[in-house]
Amino acid sequence: MRSRLITETVDNDLCTHYKDINPYYYRIWLCEHCGYAEDERHFLNGVAPREKRDIQEFLAEHKSDIEFKEQRTRDDAIKALKLAIFYTKFTKETFAHKAGLNLTLAWLYREAGDKENEEKFLTEAGKFYIESRSREIFPQGQMTEADCIYLIGAIHFRTGDYDTAGRYLHAHAQQGAGGEGARGRRPCEEPLDGHARQDEGRARRSCRRRSSCRMSWEVRFAESMQGLGARSRARLLPAARG
Repeated sequence: MRSRLITETVDNDLCTHYKDINPYYYRIWLCEHCGYAEDERHFLNGVAPREKRDIQEFLAEHKSDIEFKEQRTRDDAIKALKLAIFYTKFTKETFAHKAGLNLTLAWLYREAGDKENEEKFLTEAGKFYIESRSREIFPQGQMTEADCIYLIGAIHFRTGDYDTAGRYLHAHAQQGAGGEGARGRRPCEEPLDGHARQDEGRARRSCRRRSSCRMSWEVRFAESMQGLGARSRARLLPAARG
């Protein structure tokens, strides 16, 4: 399947839009016998004995209604991802991995045009990436700390939290990971991360400036993605998926 993938566009949170076949539909492996679900790497690595026992006890009393299919619809993929996210309650998965699952689920809802659920799972992914950056050692798989910082900024930008997006994207640019374009442009006379340091009253009075800031951040995103280069984007894409 991978040899047939044709990329059309890439969003600023690294969601890739493919022609014809969407590999996100097949990210999760599903056991056709018991209903256990995980991505390929974690599925093949197995789980610890105690975690396995807890999952077996749960499955003994609950039956999954998801059928194993060679060809999946978007709805099948959404159900499989939700099941994989549920099973992380039994396993000691990293915050980065939980973030990647939620981010992929948000991308599927974006494809479906379901804005409410897209933002719901983007928000969950953002929370887990922040926890990952604070509490985990990098790299996490293929994800570097700079990758994590970028994704936190991109996710908060898409959910409309421009203060948080500004802080993290500024930190990403300061690390030199955002490319020359991202480092060379200030979004407005007062940067977004400056808003977050203001007291609540002053920040409220500054809200009228946010729309122009948002447009400038869209320019910065375009420059940042261009500055990353094809090789760096190729490394970041699997990292975003955890």
